[in-house]
Amino acid sequence: MRNLRYLLNSKFAWIPVVLSLLWLGYKTFGPTHYSLDTILRDLADRAVERASVDIPKIDGVETATVLNLKGDHNGYVTEALRRELNRTGKYKVLGKSLYDKLADEFNWQKTEVSTLEQALERGRKIGTDAVIFGEVSSLMQDQKAAKVEMIVRAAAVRSGEALFIKDYGDRVIKRSTSMRYIKAKMSDAPFGWKLFIWLLFTIFLPIATFFIPKRVLREESNFFNFALLLGYTLLNFLFAFILSGFRVSGFWNSLFLIIALGLSGTYNFFALSLIDKYSR
Repeated sequence: MRNLRYLLNSKFAWIPVVLSLLWLGYKTFGPTHYSLDTILRDLADRAVERASVDIPKIDGVETATVLNLKGDHNGYVTEALRRELNRTGKYKVLGKSLYDKLADEFNWQKTEVSTLEQALERGRKIGTDAVIFGEVSSLMQDQKAAKVEMIVRAAAVRSGEALFIKDYGDRVIKRSTSMRYIKAKMSDAPFGWKLFIWLLFTIFLPIATFFIPKRVLREESNFFNFALLLGYTLLNFLFAFILSGFRVSGFWNSLFLIIALGLSGTYNFFALSLIDKYSR
């Protein structure tokens, strides 16, 4: 108890409180991470991309709000639609409300709308010109296939007019030989596994092909030496890009590619220097 009392009365007692508040602020207002497989993310992204293109631009309507799509329990499809619609530049898309951000963090029940009247009421409270809403009726996968089915609607808040309504759906058959399946599996692989496989490839590539740098280094040409170093580094980076599922998005994929680019250049310089030294 004495030690606890000392800690509470200490001049450093504010540090854990501030750190906790900073962490809570980052989790609430920082980027949201969604636990969704790559195949489902790709299907959802393609569906919302088509929807954002199809939603019409109405004269006099400047701002729009994407309400939580009914059935989008993960929140990914709603956020993707918000992002893609904003990218089109048709409307100034209002961001997620503070309540919705807190609901994401603490798993509170989200405010979903299913009717035009509910959507218009929410739009009036928010103060937006148009509301985008709808329903995700299916976002699932099994051993054989993955599919997404959704309906997207738009309405003008002032007039109460329904502007747009359309169904979207996509499905992919899971074949171990299909490029989409391979890319998804690579992207979802653990960071440590990808790094380990990449390190093995990077370490043994110059050793397995030592006869190539041995012949090139004999020319004693700075241009050829640089081209050789660049070639090995690009091969290592290409292999890392394949292991990342041909994706540069996402924290772990980005970190993996940055590490691959930095380490490969350093290691290849060291390995080629050793090959040059012992081949003389």
